Amino acid sequence: MIPYERFDRYLSDGYPCHIYSKGVDSRIIYYSLEDFILFFTMFSSLIRKSDIICISFCIMFNHYHCGLLSNRASCISSFIDRLESKFSREYNIEHNSSGPVFKKQFGRSIKSVGKKIKGMMIYIANNPVAGLLKNSAEEYKWNLLAYKENCNPFSDSLPPKRRMRKRLKDAVAMIDSAIKSGGYLNYPLQRTIFKDISPAEKKQLVDYIISRFNFIDYSYCEKIFGGWNNFLVAANANAGGEEDIPEDWEDYSRYSKMIAVCIRNGINMRIFNPRSLKDEQIERLSIILRQETGSTQRQIGKFLNRRKP
Repeated sequence: MIPYERFDRYLSDGYPCHIYSKGVDSRIIYYSLEDFILFFTMFSSLIRKSDIICISFCIMFNHYHCGLLSNRASCISSFIDRLESKFSREYNIEHNSSGPVFKKQFGRSIKSVGKKIKGMMIYIANNPVAGLLKNSAEEYKWNLLAYKENCNPFSDSLPPKRRMRKRLKDAVAMIDSAIKSGGYLNYPLQRTIFKDISPAEKKQLVDYIISRFNFIDYSYCEKIFGGWNNFLVAANANAGGEEDIPEDWEDYSRYSKMIAVCIRNGINMRIFNPRSLKDEQIERLSIILRQETGSTQRQIGKFLNRRKP
């Protein structure tokens, strides 16, 4: 890893920086769609106001990756610090929790060689594949690959505004207003946007949100790989490489299953705070999660924000 004091020299030469940030004790952060949307739209709002270009991005259940271009290390550090502190404040209020959400020190690595730049971009895109969440990188919503050439890859197209029912039209207007003002979709605003919206309409709105707030500079990827299709072929052919930022392999599909089990048991994941559960509740839920998902004690500990549930 390049020493921090030499970052500015490499950044000024136009080399990208890989940022990797994980939850405290590797605990799960994003329990609900609303958690993902808050982080994504907040990231979008802040990066648009900075001198940073994002060339790759991915949110997983307990961490996120991004590839950033900037002339100054201090600009990147300030952006990440502001993003994580702002997100943590709103997250803790919504989940009735306290304390830091992310580890104090985020991972960072400059990629000064073309091969390493390609490896980083493939690695970030393939996180959901390596984590057994999807069979291909394009199937995952939160690495933004599917939105390169399609505004609604996971839903039907929204109807023209003149044909929208009023509630859906109002939701779209709120999203457009947030974009226009340079804001993001906080929890109260999301509740208003999704109120009285059908499941199909919600999928349409999520695609609309991601498309409207999308901040990826896809042209950088096309330049590095000589075209978007070349990148997709390379991404589907190998997992990429990231030797500078250690990350343990993990089956992230277990977390999807645990969330589904909690929902079936009447738990509201939007405001879920495992720290508020009593010991007997934790023990009972741990048994259910182990029996129904086959998750390990370590995975259940991360899910329930405890090292040893």
